[in-house]
Amino acid sequence: MSRNSSSDLQIDFMFVGVPRSATTWFYKVLQEHPEVCVPKKKEFMPFDTDGNIRDSLVDQFLGCNKKKKGMFPISFFIEKGSADVIKKNFPNTKIIFCIRNPIERAYSHYQYLNKKGSLKTDTFEQAINDSLNINGFLKYGFYAKALERYIKVFEKNLLVIQYSDFKKNPKHILEITCKFIGITKPFKSKYISYYINQSNNRFYKTHVISKFTQFIYKKSSTYQQSIFGRRIVSFVKSIGGVYILDWIISQHKVPMSKNEKTSRGIKIETTIFLEKYYYSDIVKTKEIINRNIVL
Repeated sequence: MSRNSSSDLQIDFMFVGVPRSATTWFYKVLQEHPEVCVPKKKEFMPFDTDGNIRDSLVDQFLGCNKKKKGMFPISFFIEKGSADVIKKNFPNTKIIFCIRNPIERAYSHYQYLNKKGSLKTDTFEQAINDSLNINGFLKYGFYAKALERYIKVFEKNLLVIQYSDFKKNPKHILEITCKFIGITKPFKSKYISYYINQSNNRFYKTHVISKFTQFIYKKSSTYQQSIFGRRIVSFVKSIGGVYILDWIISQHKVPMSKNEKTSRGIKIETTIFLEKYYYSDIVKTKEIINRNIVL
């Protein structure tokens, strides 16, 4: 694709939600597909604050030619007018909405932010309290209103994927997604049985180990922003550095006691609180998609 105006660009599909619901896995897999082109930066936002296409959008798809072009603005769904903005600029695009049990999604989001060192809290409960006060990561667990808007605007050009289905059979869900997008060529990805951005339940014996791992993960993200840095990270991976780090982490895990956690690894009282917090939206979402999202 030559560098034309962004207004001439057609986006064929968009993953509009939600964070911590396998969207990075889809990005990595589709990035490998010979018929697909995705942005260099996964969550590149195609629109400015006025809802117009950014001039820099075309730079994300240079050399894509006739490939299917897709985007992953996975936090955009929480904006009330997001469906209308997409429809106005890309009327024929297909929308993919990945959803997950909101309680598990919240806990995964907490673990992800904690691993990156983005939180100033020591526990999930403290993070929840902060999120309630400053409108943080818990807001991404409300799906019903967004689903209603997107169904109304895009009708049959909308695919809803449940994380529980993906986890059981990622290959099958990928096939469904490719068919929906309009990809017909058989394709095998090295990521089929590999989950990206996993947020494992890690509790450490010492504060030093916790801070050390957060520092490493944060620095690796910073280094990858430059060519030289990417080479360093690639070299570390090639000699098994990631596995060594994971081994160090595994030697310093301290699991919660049985009476403190549920099968999700979340305290029982915390689960009860979040079930009440999300209850109305869970019921409404079930009515919309005709399936229970709390499995």
